[in-house]
Amino acid sequence: MKVLLLLSLFLTANLMMNAQCSYFPADCPESGDIEAAQDSNACINNLIVSQEITMQNDLRSQFISMMDEIAKNKGWEVYEYTESAGSGVGANGVPTPFSLRHPHQFTISFDFVVNKDSLEAWHNWYYNDLQNASNKVVDSYKQSGANLSQDQGRQKYIDSATYYSNLKAKYMTDHISEYQKALLSGDSKGQKKYEAETKKFDDKINFFINKTTDKTAQGFSDSESQFNDLDAYKRKNTIAFRNGSVIRASLNVNEYTATADDGEKKVVKQIPLTGATLGILIHNQSPNEHEIFGQYYRSPDVALFLFGKWSSSKDQYHDYHSVYSLDKKNTDAVTVKKIPCDKVQTIVLHVEGSQKYMNRFLQSFDAQKLDRLIVKE
Repeated sequence: MKVLLLLSLFLTANLMMNAQCSYFPADCPESGDIEAAQDSNACINNLIVSQEITMQNDLRSQFISMMDEIAKNKGWEVYEYTESAGSGVGANGVPTPFSLRHPHQFTISFDFVVNKDSLEAWHNWYYNDLQNASNKVVDSYKQSGANLSQDQGRQKYIDSATYYSNLKAKYMTDHISEYQKALLSGDSKGQKKYEAETKKFDDKINFFINKTTDKTAQGFSDSESQFNDLDAYKRKNTIAFRNGSVIRASLNVNEYTATADDGEKKVVKQIPLTGATLGILIHNQSPNEHEIFGQYYRSPDVALFLFGKWSSSKDQYHDYHSVYSLDKKNTDAVTVKKIPCDKVQTIVLHVEGSQKYMNRFLQSFDAQKLDRLIVKE
């Protein structure tokens, strides 16, 4: 299975080679998601009301302006990576009345190219050194497969498993009527005899299948080792190139929870930032470049900042909770809200990448602008 998977992934990479954006192998913009989030008609169809659409448009404009200013100040390049309009509120195609709607959530993220030379080196490594290394592993699997196909000992095991499978099939065909008769009459002795005979065949079949499996594993052992070495090589260099090339800034508006340290992620230190309720540096011991459910797991280091009112301590799951979410009247669909849904009550900012470039980002980031977006009761 791994052979087929490896070949499939490698083939896919070749097919996509000429279809990537100019930033690849850094993450390319999620253009489809961005277009959907910015499409007013799509938002309306998702039960997002006009006030919330206006809120999103205003915030997007302000966030883009902030990020452009940082990029200009640092001599970096910036592009929007992803955007989400969140989920509307309503039932049967009818939006919940404006006065009853909970705080509307909106997310947007940006990637900064902090070193074009490093990005170019990453690109060259990906399409040259890494591809050559991948080709060698693919060739190794092909050769191992060819060698196994000529392995007479392994073929004998396969033939033996097939032989006893055919004998079992013949026995079952010849004796199935007797077995059915024993079942209907309650003849336990007749049932046990049939089941004992079929088990004898199963034991022999499983014995030779296991022998075949062992032979196959031995034949692919060197290729497996090369595959594991390639995976470690790819992982190490991808992290290094990502840290040297890009950082990401993600903003979640009206988020009600924020995870600090869980599993492989550990809080390293506090980061004071004027205007932020909380700032911490988190180290991720197991970054995953293919993570799709959270943007914040692809680099070893990520800074987390909370704006607005948040609980002062984490829950048992290591999550911080927004103060507004602690009262269900603020999140249900039946209570008139004291603060309208199109107002900003919380913002979660993640900055992901090397500490060196994150520090440079924060030096030019006006966190007080974010704080001023928060509604004051």
